[in-house]
Amino acid sequence: MLPLPRRRALALLALVVGMALGVLAGSTPAGAHATLQGTSPSDDAVVDEVPAAIVLTFDEPVSASTGAVQVIAPEGGRVDGSVDRTDGGRSVSIGVDGDARGTYTVAYRVVSDDGHTISGSFVFHVGERTGAATIDQTIPTSTSAVGGVGRWLGYAGAAVAVGSALLLVLLRRGPAPAATAATTALGTLVVGGAAASALGTTAALVAQTATTTGRSLVGALSLVPDVAGDSRSVAVALLRAAVLVGATLVGVAGRARRLPGVLVATGVLVAAAGLLAPVAGHPWTADPRGLAVPADALHLLAASVWLGMLVGLAVVAPRLADPDHAVRLVSRSAVVAAAVVVVTGATSAWLLLGSVEAATDTGSGQLVLLKVLGFGVLVGLGWVNRSRLVPLLGRLADDGAPDRRSAVARGRLLQVVRAEVLVGALVLAVTAGLVNQPPGRDTLAQPYSDVRTVEDLTLLLEVTPARAGDNTMHLYLTDAAGQPAKYDALEITVSRDGIPPRRLDGVTPISPDHASVYGASLPSPGTWTVAVTTVTDTTPRQFSFEVPLR
Repeated sequence: MLPLPRRRALALLALVVGMALGVLAGSTPAGAHATLQGTSPSDDAVVDEVPAAIVLTFDEPVSASTGAVQVIAPEGGRVDGSVDRTDGGRSVSIGVDGDARGTYTVAYRVVSDDGHTISGSFVFHVGERTGAATIDQTIPTSTSAVGGVGRWLGYAGAAVAVGSALLLVLLRRGPAPAATAATTALGTLVVGGAAASALGTTAALVAQTATTTGRSLVGALSLVPDVAGDSRSVAVALLRAAVLVGATLVGVAGRARRLPGVLVATGVLVAAAGLLAPVAGHPWTADPRGLAVPADALHLLAASVWLGMLVGLAVVAPRLADPDHAVRLVSRSAVVAAAVVVVTGATSAWLLLGSVEAATDTGSGQLVLLKVLGFGVLVGLGWVNRSRLVPLLGRLADDGAPDRRSAVARGRLLQVVRAEVLVGALVLAVTAGLVNQPPGRDTLAQPYSDVRTVEDLTLLLEVTPARAGDNTMHLYLTDAAGQPAKYDALEITVSRDGIPPRRLDGVTPISPDHASVYGASLPSPGTWTVAVTTVTDTTPRQFSFEVPLR
């Protein structure tokens, strides 16, 4: 029968997993990384009067707190009002309090459902063009640094707490229970890891809030509750930080009273907090969500067990009367954890990237390849320990070899363990960068979209998937007021360096202001010139777009 503390820990973990699966079973997968689909007034449109509100439309729900959208008047002052969301969060409306003629600049910074910040800007003109305002939307280096270090500390601390708690359980169940010094050291690792994870997760949360709101790190502290009320991903991150703080307090009490069962419960709470991480990131927007979230959660848990037990072994081995027993325990656990990491990591990577091309041509794909490289190094170091040094220790013990030879072999093994810990820390750093990258599947799937204005007409061109081969084109025509404009005739020609212009057949009228071309052949990658000629009220106008194809 399992010891009582371990039964309670497993029961708590089962409860948390069950609740998470229950949430997943009743949820519908969201889309991926949100993109701006259009604005009213449209970009570079000339309108007769200042609109009462500006509307930004996205293809997926977004979160926007007060100040997420700035409207700068021609004279330079801000004239944006309250922010409202409609259409399930896909449309963001901002009131405008201004009456000056000239160019208005709109800068937005909203949060996608996968937790990423989406920013950009556009302009419209009231009566005349007077020049856009300069808005600096660059994220401060300090904010980026705090966010990156916070994410790494959140992962690394959780791994130390979870792995050390598991090693504490295994050593207490062994034939020769660990000495007090060893259990005390593991308890310190559990509490320290939980505290580090809580600190890192909180720092990353504040940095995310600062990025979203455009405030400083100090200024963002008071805004975390408000942003959490608008953003599901921020709310989940806040809950995760709260669980980790609670786990730290439980661990401090358990270590002060020397209660190993409470320390194990601390490790379980940290593991439970880790199950929340995929709910606030890319897996929540992947399809199918019911596979992506559990796969990512198990991946994080297995990696925490693997790396955390290595840290625990490196710290407590000198304090153990029989360190060889601990080495064998960690070696067996590492094999199981590595197998889980391989399966769940491959699943998560495929859902994140979706193609081999995304692995080589996108930032997230290249970071995944770095993780694979780091994993290969870890497996190689683990193989050295398991296939050579661990058996060597066993043979030396069976042969009654002098303590000096055993000590030398044990020292070599611990050197390899420390090397594994270092490589694991670097892999976690890559992971911290990866979760802040848009998924490769979305980067490659990003269609081309841009507008051109000629005289009093504006044309929006969308090309999907903007890759060499057959593409779909959509064209939307609007007048100076940003309203749909009827065209009488429309012609499209395409060309690129070395390829003469040719007219596209199959232009299909969808509505008086909307035309489409299905199966437009753009056979090679590179920059294509798409020239559009429209005739409206017998007046021809020509628009030109430079469309990059992958």
